[in-house]
Amino acid sequence: MKQIIQNYRTGKLELADVPVPICSSDKILVKNIASLISIGTERSIIDLGKKSLLGKARARPDLVKRFMDKAKNEGFVKTFEGALGCLDYSTALRYSSAGIV
Repeated sequence: MKQIIQNYRTGKLELADVPVPICSSDKILVKNIASLISIGTERSIIDLGKKSLLGKARARPDLVKRFMDKAKNEGFVKTFEGALGCLDYSTALRYSSAGIV
């Protein structure tokens, strides 16, 4: 299956082949027929991913506060390494879709 993903550290977008999700008894699997990416919501996520580390911090003061609180309790270096690790994850961009259950 195809999915648009973004790396938050670099801002790079990619159309990737990913495995079809496994459906469990408490979920449904939808065969996607049409999908869209929101010009507002997804655009802001894409723009945030393209910013420098300082730009990301300026754009998300709520996360900076969480970072500072955690750094006080667990130490700056450990918290900083954890934050950088989070930036290495890619995230799927999606907004809404229509399909067959």
